[in-house]
Amino acid sequence: PDFEILEYVGDEKVLSEKGGYTEKDHTEGVSENTLSVYEELKRRVLSVNSDLIFNPTKYYISIKNVKNIAFIYLKKQRISLVVLRPENEIRKIITKCEVKSLVQSVQGFYNGPCADIIIGDIGGMDEVVELLRPLIESNE
Repeated sequence: PDFEILEYVGDEKVLSEKGGYTEKDHTEGVSENTLSVYEELKRRVLSVNSDLIFNPTKYYISIKNVKNIAFIYLKKQRISLVVLRPENEIRKIITKCEVKSLVQSVQGFYNGPCADIIIGDIGGMDEVVELLRPLIESNE
């Protein structure tokens, strides 16, 4: 899809599609806890690399460096975070959140090895940021 110029929403940079979606489209109807977990995740990730873009689309919010590194699905009571790293690497780092395997066809949709991390509270946030760090710091 075509993208508009970066726009500033509050003090955060987001890339919006023409006719676009906003973070508000994804945060409506979620619990206060889910919203605070999302805001904490975003704050911590941006503290590692402030050039990252949180790109709201119709179905998810992608985290973009040079390319997409993760996909955020906000549910009413939790966050589903699909991280583009092999599942075995994810399981080595993530111990405080549930990790769900994704079938090969779904991994193909995301263009590479990945798994789904279910985040219900900020308890495992350090692990999540640690997992994302190599992708956040990479320029490839």
